Amino acid sequence: MTDLCGEMAMKRVLVFGMSGNRGGIEAFLMNTYSLIDRSRLQFDFIANEPQISYEDEINEYGGRIYHIPKRSQDPITYKRALENIFKEHSSEYAGIWANLVSLANIDYLIEAYKHGIPKRVVHCHNAKNMDGKIRGALHVLNRSRIQKYATDFWTCSDKASEWFYGKKIMEYDSYRLINNSVDSKKYLFNKEKRETLRNQFGIGSDEIVLGNVGRFHPQKNHHFLIDVYRAYVDKVPNSRLLLIGKGDDRPAIEQHIRQAGVEDKVLILGERKDVADLYQAMDVFVFPSRYEGMSIALLEAQASGLPSVISTGNPPESKINSNVQRLPLEENKNVSDWVAALLRASSMKRLDQKENNLIGSEYDTNMQGAYIQEFFLS
Repeated sequence: MTDLCGEMAMKRVLVFGMSGNRGGIEAFLMNTYSLIDRSRLQFDFIANEPQISYEDEINEYGGRIYHIPKRSQDPITYKRALENIFKEHSSEYAGIWANLVSLANIDYLIEAYKHGIPKRVVHCHNAKNMDGKIRGALHVLNRSRIQKYATDFWTCSDKASEWFYGKKIMEYDSYRLINNSVDSKKYLFNKEKRETLRNQFGIGSDEIVLGNVGRFHPQKNHHFLIDVYRAYVDKVPNSRLLLIGKGDDRPAIEQHIRQAGVEDKVLILGERKDVADLYQAMDVFVFPSRYEGMSIALLEAQASGLPSVISTGNPPESKINSNVQRLPLEENKNVSDWVAALLRASSMKRLDQKENNLIGSEYDTNMQGAYIQEFFLS
């Protein structure tokens, strides 16, 4: 569509996936949003929380945010609000982009289908059900229905798609791997930031700092991480553990830390806006997740060049750099193997830009952002 001057009219896309947590999906969406040409393409957001992460930045970029209740808390008001948004605004949108960790709720895509939004993208961001049995059953039900309502099927990894979509959809021409990606420039090592942050947290220059970025949820396996760190402290008493994130499991994890007797060694920093800087303070990134699609936090750590010890819950392709070790969990029993891997990682160097395989790769945001922009503009 063109205006009277012959210039290309700006298109708008309705995006679902932002929550109140500054997690991986949220970071991925904002990385993409920051790089698109917003004179040609604009993102608006629909969210079932009263306040979402990056709300100030979205407003600054010119995006609109539609806040609606959660379906689980007020299903009638939720349904009415959702229908009203599409009834009043669907003609304004060239597409909807639904970023999901399961197919338990596909109402956004159903409404977009009913109101004729032409491009309806469902984007897989997880490899396993992380909710209860009811949502798991809904996911299975909607997996058989999603082909009617979505036009395009994106994923963060093929491994995740086997659970999320099933193998049949993976053969479609409309199926595409969209690698999670980060703006590598934000994570380049900075010695001054490292010294400033370590001084701020009272960390000595000779201390080994292990770090983890992830919400406090069973998926991220913090309890196992604490067990591993407790054994690591016996080998490396001059060490600290940084935990960055928030979540419902935090009280239980804090109790586990006290029971392990390492409360004076562990810093829980909560949700932070300066995560890119916090990687500078670390010496090793440790990430024992039970399952992942393609973790943004792990990409960020590798963009920073950090030696990393990760679980096989992360897909094989998530090991991008040479200083990443990928270990099985063995039902959380192989603590000694993880300690040995952390000892090896502690002696590895942080990769510089020339050695870092992530920089300039398909996991660098500029490449994926360009595809997403042209997809919605075409």
